[in-house]
Amino acid sequence: MADSPGRTKYDWFKYPDDWEVVRESHVGRWLSEVEFRLPDGSRYLWNARRNHKHFPAQALDEDYKPRVWVSKWASVLWVPSSMTWWVSWTFIVGSIFFMVGTGPGANDFSATWLIVLPLIGSVLYTVGCFVGFWQVGSSSTNAAKPAPRRRILWWAPHRLDWVAAAIMLIGAIDFTVMTVIPFFGLTSVSDNRDLIWSPDIFGCLCFNLSSLLSVLEARGGKWGRDIRARDWWISNGNMIGSMLFGLSAAAAWVLPNNQLWDLSLSNQGTWWGAGCFLLAAIWLLPEAKEATDQQADVVERESTA
Repeated sequence: MADSPGRTKYDWFKYPDDWEVVRESHVGRWLSEVEFRLPDGSRYLWNARRNHKHFPAQALDEDYKPRVWVSKWASVLWVPSSMTWWVSWTFIVGSIFFMVGTGPGANDFSATWLIVLPLIGSVLYTVGCFVGFWQVGSSSTNAAKPAPRRRILWWAPHRLDWVAAAIMLIGAIDFTVMTVIPFFGLTSVSDNRDLIWSPDIFGCLCFNLSSLLSVLEARGGKWGRDIRARDWWISNGNMIGSMLFGLSAAAAWVLPNNQLWDLSLSNQGTWWGAGCFLLAAIWLLPEAKEATDQQADVVERESTA
């Protein structure tokens, strides 16, 4: 974290000239959080994660931190106008397919279904990651104007949220390709190691790196954060899920007899990892409605100003 009173050094990040930067936080060279002082003395906080989820900057004199639970879950189940809603549901359903394909009773499935179920899960994860990548490109680069733009930002390595989303999307595409390969009936140890195990490891590394960046992004570049805040549980749930996917991939090392090193551990890692992604995706649902409602509030205030 670095303090930089006055103006920020990031040219891509816009805000009104009369807004003073009180504090800015970083993850490496990337901007993660900025605190502003407005001419009337009020203070606002811009956070990279909340911004790419299309939340406006938040007044620090308000109790804005989202809690883990919401009182009316029915109101957050259908918000298709929100990109967050689509990310959430693709990961919820995709996680279920992964859990069904590796959980108790999976041994009763045919070999074809044991391939198809993870494939469907991977495809849904890829769709969710693509929507998340699209969402980052659609987010505002102006702290005072949070209205999203429907566009895909193909290249923006100067932004932390873009880097995290791009790495996650690469990992998801890798998983999908890897789950298609078994349909070709690989038989040799070298083919299974090179075409299935190695891509699996690479995809897990992408997920873990992206999740780590997302954890730091959510926390404003700091390790400590309010454990009661929902974004803490979402980012850490994804981080733990990614680590468990990595454990699953490591346990799937192909032995010289063409058997996996520990099939049971591999399945358990996938099952528990998908469970973590499932919980994180469920916790993500309320953000879709909250961001949509807060955007509407900002538009209403501007129209009546």
